[in-house]
Amino acid sequence: MLDGTVLYERFMRALAEIQGARARRVHYPGGCVHALDVEGEGTLPDVVLLHGFSASGPTQYLPMLRRLRPHVRRILLPDLPGHGSSRVPARLDDVSLQVGLEAALQTLLRRPAVVFASSLAGGLALRYASRHPGKVAGLMVCSPGGAPLDAPQLGELTRLFTIDSHRDALGFVDRLFRKPHPLRHALAYGVRRQFARPHLRGLLEHAKDAQFLAPSELQRLSMPVHLIWGRADRILPESHLGYFRRHLPPHAEVETPPGYGHAPFLDRAPDLAERLLQFTRRVAAASGRPATGASTPSDNPY
Repeated sequence: MLDGTVLYERFMRALAEIQGARARRVHYPGGCVHALDVEGEGTLPDVVLLHGFSASGPTQYLPMLRRLRPHVRRILLPDLPGHGSSRVPARLDDVSLQVGLEAALQTLLRRPAVVFASSLAGGLALRYASRHPGKVAGLMVCSPGGAPLDAPQLGELTRLFTIDSHRDALGFVDRLFRKPHPLRHALAYGVRRQFARPHLRGLLEHAKDAQFLAPSELQRLSMPVHLIWGRADRILPESHLGYFRRHLPPHAEVETPPGYGHAPFLDRAPDLAERLLQFTRRVAAASGRPATGASTPSDNPY
């Protein structure tokens, strides 16, 4: 019998397909990445949306999809290896995640795209952009991972993501958002089921061996970069933000919205989509492409 999290994943994927998403699969040595490919209705650059730990493209970003589609040419939602409908590699760690992501984007991107990534995928996207600048027209990351962690920080993060009870799951969910979510118990159920999957537990165990982002990788970023770190973020240590402030190139912009926690794509989706559209317009204008696709201006200054 399928559990509720699998059914929810399939339901969200079906909703995306109703909105015009097409399933794509990229096979590479050691794995297969699944992605949803959505033709947009606007003229702004293509957008790639990369999800965080235990999630998938549609479960994390479906609320943003309908807000972006009228303005951009294309939206791509890959599932990271071991997530969503992508295959679980023999060893799921930061290396296999990076290999799968790079194989998918190198295959599916027809032209430079604006890449948006959060949390776990933020670190992967920063490394991808550093290695393949010709594929990334602009990079927006939200509370990205990838910054170095000392032993106590790594231990605390591992404990936070180790969910052994509903109480643990509720505590994690409450830290995701800036205020208690009305569906916190349902979300906690999903978190507990997802985090218990053996390959995801294995990913946490391999975190101690992760290759963190080096200052040189960040300094090589030549495209427009915008980093969002919510002031209410209680998942990743604030030292991450300090690391990115020190090592991102001078042209990178860093924003710390007061109303954002670690998951604004869930509880602040309209505002986050508007910020992404504004950034995409700036990228288009800087590259000399038409920056059309008007939408209601946001109250935020960016």
